[in-house]
Amino acid sequence: MGAGVITYAGFLAAALLPWLALLLALHAWDRVRRRGLPASMQGISPGWALLAHVAVAVIYTTPWDNYLVATGVWTYTEGLVAGITLGWVPLEEYLFFVVQSLVTGLFVIWLARRVDCRPALTPPRSGTRAALLASMSLLWLLAAVSLATPLQPTRYLALQLVWALPPIALQVAFGLGSILSRWRLAALGILAPTAYLALADTVPLGAGTWSIAPSQSLGWLILGPLPVEELTFFLLTNSLLVLGMILFMATESPPRARALASRMRELLAVRPERHRVAPSDLPSPREPTRHKPAGILPPGSLVVRIPSPQGPVASTDVDRGCARVRGRLQRRGRRRPA
Repeated sequence: MGAGVITYAGFLAAALLPWLALLLALHAWDRVRRRGLPASMQGISPGWALLAHVAVAVIYTTPWDNYLVATGVWTYTEGLVAGITLGWVPLEEYLFFVVQSLVTGLFVIWLARRVDCRPALTPPRSGTRAALLASMSLLWLLAAVSLATPLQPTRYLALQLVWALPPIALQVAFGLGSILSRWRLAALGILAPTAYLALADTVPLGAGTWSIAPSQSLGWLILGPLPVEELTFFLLTNSLLVLGMILFMATESPPRARALASRMRELLAVRPERHRVAPSDLPSPREPTRHKPAGILPPGSLVVRIPSPQGPVASTDVDRGCARVRGRLQRRGRRRPA
């Protein structure tokens, strides 16, 4: 890509599509050579993981990107974009979401076949995870507070941190051990695409294809016209993609996700309410409880209860016992003197 006028579509065609084609060819070559993923990276299928990240990238980034363009953080030069916009964002920007996700995701899958991806034998210390989450929470809070102030130069950077830190914190909370045990894969997968995209971004920025509002930027430039916020943007987006791909493909992630889902179901389960007895339903302590007989007995009838250590007594046994007792009483009455 030389200097001069460059359209957004031309940037995509020159900077990203060749890498996408090269990575697809490398994956096809690995398939021919039957070079698969290691056993520790056979959790969720890499193809499904890649499609999921493309979908999430488009869905999660679209509202945020539209807000940036609507508020003037990003602007595009008319005539250098196709003119088709969805909301405030040109069509090429949505294509960039898709192509970047595909390039970074395919690069991670290709690396996973060649980099040590053995899972950690011991989980990380709970204090490490807590410290990272506390640091990200504090940074997110500072960024959110700065958005509520009239301090404009930090606006672009603060919007990036408020947008990207929550999902990264979820990734750390879910699988910090899986990420740390594959730190080589994570580092290479994040740094290489970030460096390339930052370098490539200097061309359209210098050509005026798009620009960052100086009033909403810190004004720190690197590599010529590249604002430091653009480097931060590529670092954050590639971190989201790479960490997510690692967690999807890690063998230990599906059982961990099922255990977490089961625990959440137990916490959210509705417990049956206990039957509460109203005070009016309870018998008065002054009035003895009267048991009504099952049937009306004639006067002079004798009710006999015969306990049985072997369980309940059959009705025929009770009848026989009553007959014996009545016979004994009749014989005793005959023997009495007149």
